[in-house]
Amino acid sequence: MGINNAAKPDHIILAGTNPKRPVHGYSCKALLPYKQKPLVYYVSKASAESKMFNKQIIIGPKKDLENVLFEEFDKMKHFSYKIIQENEPGDAEQIVHNAIKALDYLESDSKYTFISGCDILGVTGADIKTICFDGVVQKGINMYTD
Repeated sequence: MGINNAAKPDHIILAGTNPKRPVHGYSCKALLPYKQKPLVYYVSKASAESKMFNKQIIIGPKKDLENVLFEEFDKMKHFSYKIIQENEPGDAEQIVHNAIKALDYLESDSKYTFISGCDILGVTGADIKTICFDGVVQKGINMYTD
Protein backbone atom coordinates (compact mmCIF):
# COMPACT_ATOMS: atom_id res chain seq x y z
CA MET A 1 0.00 0.00 0.00
CA GLY A 2 1.42 3.39 -1.01
CA ILE A 3 0.33 6.92 -0.44
CA ASN A 4 -1.31 8.86 -3.23
CA ASN A 5 1.06 11.84 -3.61
CA ALA A 6 -1.71 14.15 -4.79
CA ALA A 7 -3.57 13.50 -1.54
CA LYS A 8 -0.71 13.80 0.96
CA PRO A 9 -1.68 16.00 3.89
CA ASP A 10 0.41 18.79 5.36
CA HIS A 11 1.54 18.74 8.99
CA ILE A 12 1.25 21.70 11.36
CA ILE A 13 3.16 21.44 14.64
CA LEU A 14 1.90 23.84 17.30
CA ALA A 15 4.92 25.07 19.26
CA GLY A 16 3.61 28.29 20.77
CA THR A 17 4.61 30.16 23.87
CA ASN A 18 2.66 30.42 27.10
CA PRO A 19 4.50 32.68 29.56
CA LYS A 20 1.71 32.12 32.10
CA ARG A 21 2.63 28.43 32.40
CA PRO A 22 6.40 28.01 32.07
CA VAL A 23 7.87 24.51 32.21
CA HIS A 24 11.25 24.30 33.96
CA GLY A 25 11.82 27.98 33.19
CA TYR A 26 10.85 27.74 29.50
CA SER A 27 7.83 29.76 28.38
CA CYS A 28 7.88 27.75 25.16
CA LYS A 29 7.61 24.06 26.00
CA ALA A 30 8.76 23.17 22.47
CA LEU A 31 12.24 24.47 23.36
CA LEU A 32 12.55 22.40 26.54
CA PRO A 33 15.62 20.18 26.09
CA TYR A 34 15.25 16.41 26.20
CA LYS A 35 18.37 14.34 25.50
CA GLN A 36 20.18 17.46 24.25
CA LYS A 37 17.49 18.37 21.70
CA PRO A 38 14.33 20.48 22.02
CA LEU A 39 11.03 18.58 22.38
CA VAL A 40 9.73 19.86 19.04
CA TYR A 41 12.66 18.23 17.25
CA TYR A 42 11.36 14.73 17.99
CA VAL A 43 7.89 15.39 16.57
CA SER A 44 9.35 17.11 13.53
CA LYS A 45 11.79 14.28 12.90
CA ALA A 46 9.08 11.62 13.21
CA SER A 47 6.92 13.62 10.82
CA ALA A 48 9.73 13.76 8.27
CA GLU A 49 10.58 10.08 8.69
CA SER A 50 6.96 9.07 8.13
CA LYS A 51 7.10 10.48 4.58
CA MET A 52 3.36 11.11 4.97
CA PHE A 53 3.31 14.86 4.40
CA ASN A 54 3.82 17.36 1.60
CA LYS A 55 4.88 20.16 3.93
CA GLN A 56 5.60 20.67 7.60
CA ILE A 57 4.84 23.98 9.28
CA ILE A 58 6.03 24.71 12.82
CA ILE A 59 4.40 27.72 14.44
CA GLY A 60 5.95 29.27 17.51
CA PRO A 61 8.68 31.75 18.46
CA LYS A 62 10.35 31.74 15.04
CA LYS A 63 13.84 33.00 15.90
CA ASP A 64 14.18 30.73 18.93
CA LEU A 65 12.97 27.69 16.97
CA GLU A 66 15.28 28.45 14.05
CA ASN A 67 18.24 28.80 16.42
CA VAL A 68 17.73 25.37 17.95
CA LEU A 69 16.47 23.48 14.89
CA PHE A 70 18.48 24.84 11.97
CA GLU A 71 21.44 22.48 12.32
CA GLU A 72 19.23 19.42 12.74
CA PHE A 73 16.93 20.39 9.88
CA ASP A 74 19.91 21.02 7.63
CA LYS A 75 20.77 17.32 8.02
CA MET A 76 17.24 16.25 7.01
CA LYS A 77 17.10 17.56 3.45
CA HIS A 78 14.40 15.11 2.36
CA PHE A 79 11.44 17.10 3.61
CA SER A 80 9.88 20.51 3.18
CA TYR A 81 9.44 22.57 6.34
CA LYS A 82 8.86 26.15 7.34
CA ILE A 83 8.91 27.87 10.73
CA ILE A 84 6.49 30.77 11.10
CA GLN A 85 6.09 33.33 13.86
CA GLU A 86 3.29 32.67 16.31
CA ASN A 87 0.70 35.28 17.18
CA GLU A 88 1.00 36.90 20.60
CA PRO A 89 1.97 34.35 23.26
CA GLY A 90 -0.93 33.27 25.39
CA ASP A 91 -3.30 30.63 26.61
CA ALA A 92 -5.35 27.84 25.06
CA GLU A 93 -7.34 30.29 22.94
CA GLN A 94 -4.08 31.34 21.33
CA ILE A 95 -3.49 27.74 20.21
CA VAL A 96 -6.56 28.04 18.00
CA HIS A 97 -5.34 31.36 16.58
CA ASN A 98 -1.95 29.83 15.82
CA ALA A 99 -3.55 26.83 14.09
CA ILE A 100 -5.64 29.16 11.93
CA LYS A 101 -2.59 31.29 11.10
CA ALA A 102 -0.63 28.19 10.06
CA LEU A 103 -3.55 26.94 7.93
CA ASP A 104 -3.78 30.32 6.23
CA TYR A 105 -0.03 30.28 5.63
CA LEU A 106 -0.05 26.88 3.93
CA GLU A 107 -1.83 27.93 0.73
CA SER A 108 -1.62 24.28 -0.16
CA ASP A 109 -3.23 22.09 -2.77
CA SER A 110 -3.59 19.42 -0.11
CA LYS A 111 -7.12 18.61 1.00
CA TYR A 112 -5.98 17.49 4.43
CA THR A 113 -3.91 18.85 7.28
CA PHE A 114 -2.63 16.96 10.30
CA ILE A 115 -2.22 19.19 13.37
CA SER A 116 -0.23 18.06 16.39
CA GLY A 117 1.42 19.36 19.49
CA CYS A 118 5.16 19.79 19.87
CA ASP A 119 5.67 17.55 22.88
CA ILE A 120 4.88 13.96 21.91
CA LEU A 121 7.85 12.14 23.41
CA GLY A 122 8.73 8.80 21.89
CA VAL A 123 6.73 9.32 18.71
CA THR A 124 8.18 7.65 15.61
CA GLY A 125 7.58 7.87 11.89
CA ALA A 126 5.69 4.57 12.14
CA ASP A 127 3.45 6.05 14.85
CA ILE A 128 2.65 9.02 12.63
CA LYS A 129 1.77 6.66 9.75
CA THR A 130 -0.55 4.70 12.04
CA ILE A 131 -2.24 7.84 13.34
CA CYS A 132 -2.78 9.16 9.83
CA PHE A 133 -3.92 5.83 8.43
CA ASP A 134 -6.30 5.02 11.28
CA GLY A 135 -7.46 8.59 11.83
CA VAL A 136 -8.01 9.50 8.21
CA VAL A 137 -8.85 6.30 6.32
CA GLN A 138 -11.25 5.01 8.95
CA LYS A 139 -13.14 8.30 8.77
CA GLY A 140 -13.92 7.48 5.13
CA ILE A 141 -11.24 9.63 3.53
CA ASN A 142 -9.07 7.47 1.32
CA MET A 143 -5.70 9.06 0.68
CA TYR A 144 -4.06 5.73 -0.03
CA THR A 145 -3.80 3.61 -3.14
CA ASP A 146 -3.42 -0.15 -3.26
